[in-house]
Amino acid sequence: MTSSVDASLQEEDIWFLISPPRAGSTLLAHLLGNHPDIHAPSEPWIMLALQQFGKIRTDHQFGAGHVDEALQQSFNSKRDILLAEFAKLYFSMALPEDKFVFLDKTPRYFWIVDWLYSIFPKARFLILHRNPLDVLASHKTTWGHNLDPNQLVANTSTASLDFLLAHSRIAEFAARHQGSPRVLNVRYEDLVENPNSELQKILSAFDLTKRRHKKPTVGINRTALSVEGFGDKKILETNSIHKGSVGSWRSVLTPQEAGFYSHWFGIAKSKPDAATKSLIEEVKQSLAARQVSDDEVLPLI
Repeated sequence: MTSSVDASLQEEDIWFLISPPRAGSTLLAHLLGNHPDIHAPSEPWIMLALQQFGKIRTDHQFGAGHVDEALQQSFNSKRDILLAEFAKLYFSMALPEDKFVFLDKTPRYFWIVDWLYSIFPKARFLILHRNPLDVLASHKTTWGHNLDPNQLVANTSTASLDFLLAHSRIAEFAARHQGSPRVLNVRYEDLVENPNSELQKILSAFDLTKRRHKKPTVGINRTALSVEGFGDKKILETNSIHKGSVGSWRSVLTPQEAGFYSHWFGIAKSKPDAATKSLIEEVKQSLAARQVSDDEVLPLI
């Protein structure tokens, strides 16, 4: 690791991997991390902290009013510029000397992806999509999250917001930037079906095939994953990339869960029954009352 800022890190060599939690981002990050030019640490989380920097809670013990007034006068006009420069400094110092690209894979960046896109006008964005029902199944089998639709009206946990809102927010971002050379969409199902092809598509789209002739090894960097604190440790239980989790929702979700979430995500072919439609409206009203926004200090981040 470098002991000082490495000026060779270009903004276009900062990559953000955006996905819902439990969508397979750890797998993709570690596959890309096998490339000799890419550094893919496990979930830096740094940009979520920076996005909240300078936003003072009303109960701040040293006087929220004074702190907020001072920041408004001297900081806010330069805020995003300063935060972007700090992030570049951090990425540069964390980048090993033999690497060129810093890949930041932090699943909850879907909350701030528009802000990231605006403050880094040359950075690249990998958008990983996965069947949202399979994402839910992974929430259930890995973390034991309660997916009972009847509990969602009162449930304000970060996990419930993840699986309720991440899919639509990411899809909307991808649609807004369709055709941008800075944004590349990848499907989890395609990745596990043909990992070599998908990796080469990414490297080619982001001009990395020109750097070195050596191709990345398609496999899981088990040593790095086992020692790092974040990331999906479930992939350590397998020796190869497989399609076993594709369609797992069919055996994991209850009929009520599958029916409700199919309609919530707009992927059901039939119209919702009256009870499901009513519950969907209740959940929407609950979220609206919560006033969930990019600027909210969300729990656990």
